[in-house]
Amino acid sequence: MQFLVLNRDSIKNYKTDKRHILIQIYCHDDYAEPLEFLASRIDVLKLQFDDWNAEQRILIEKEYTHSAKANNTIYFDETHAKSIVEFVRKHISAITLIVAQCDAGISRSAAVIAALSKCINGDDEYYFKHYLPNSLVYSLILKEWNKC
Repeated sequence: MQFLVLNRDSIKNYKTDKRHILIQIYCHDDYAEPLEFLASRIDVLKLQFDDWNAEQRILIEKEYTHSAKANNTIYFDETHAKSIVEFVRKHISAITLIVAQCDAGISRSAAVIAALSKCINGDDEYYFKHYLPNSLVYSLILKEWNKC
């Protein structure tokens, strides 16, 4: 399986003939922009969660208990991980490429792709050398994948 990490700007112009799925990630106060139709894009999963790992979540909840920052944050959780795993498993036999996109294309989308690459191809090294995968996203996807 091939994998690709993209950011908000690069997804707008991305084109491929490879049959693929897209996991589109955006923050709690944002929205997924409409994308150009691609016949090769089998399906899109849109998820909304902020870029916080487990340690940051503890800090935010401790320091900002009564603030809008703590109350409006959407943390990545088991439900998100399950959605990703089910989405990939549903389409895996029909695709050759999995694309994930978030705002910067550095942490959340890189974590999704690193975890899926580890689960499907047995290797995630490239993504840890070239990106900064979110540890919470990465670990929960691995945990969900390995439940079956």
